[in-house]
Amino acid sequence: MNPNALKKLAVFIALIIAIVLLLRLLFAPIGKLVDHANIYGLSLVSQEELVASLAKINYDHKKFIEINAQEISSYLEKRPLIKKVKVRAVLLPYKKYNIYVEEFTPWAIYKEMIIDIEANVIVSSPQIALTMASTALKDLYEINKDLDKSFLINIISSVDLDRNKLKVLKAYTEALNLNLEASQNAIKLIEINQDQNLIFHTKKFRIFAGVFDSKDKDAVAKFQPIARKLAEFDKLDYVDLSLKNKEVIVGLLENEQS
Repeated sequence: MNPNALKKLAVFIALIIAIVLLLRLLFAPIGKLVDHANIYGLSLVSQEELVASLAKINYDHKKFIEINAQEISSYLEKRPLIKKVKVRAVLLPYKKYNIYVEEFTPWAIYKEMIIDIEANVIVSSPQIALTMASTALKDLYEINKDLDKSFLINIISSVDLDRNKLKVLKAYTEALNLNLEASQNAIKLIEINQDQNLIFHTKKFRIFAGVFDSKDKDAVAKFQPIARKLAEFDKLDYVDLSLKNKEVIVGLLENEQS
């Protein structure tokens, strides 16, 4: 047999062996799915919580070729606080499933609903959260009992707030927080009272922004020039931005003058 023929035969045999090995990998059972899963992107949801959800998918001891990555993604996306999941199946050098998770970002609590940064409702009540058996959701409601520790903003309103109004409040809060130098002065509570006056509460003082109008940004805009000066007041009680002119009223505690 000539050298070219031997070379072609060797290549053919190597190809057959590679195909056989590949088929064995594809059709061999994987054991437990969770043992082959690498999870990335978790912050609020714990690794243990998502692994427990993954274990409920009926894929243990299935063949590699039988496992549907899209089905895994769709199943995990039904879990609370999970916004999007992408699963990539990897065959070589060893079988694994890389699971990339994007979580919702909680922003506020309004009427017991947890609202995300896009003003969408993540969960409607603590009671619903309990039915979801999510430790992450339970922790969010639990930590919110202490406003000093909670990173969520509480919203109390005498008027109903739809998604558009919540988005406006989110934008107002971001604008105010951007100009509040110390983190301890960040907005912790947003209140719309019976007279529809909008009040922002920080840990140390209140900010009165006048009657809430989702199209009126003048009051919040007036806060920026004076924000740095607020540090000069040791006993600051409130900042009143509600006047229709350019004036801002600063109220002090005890006997200090306004």
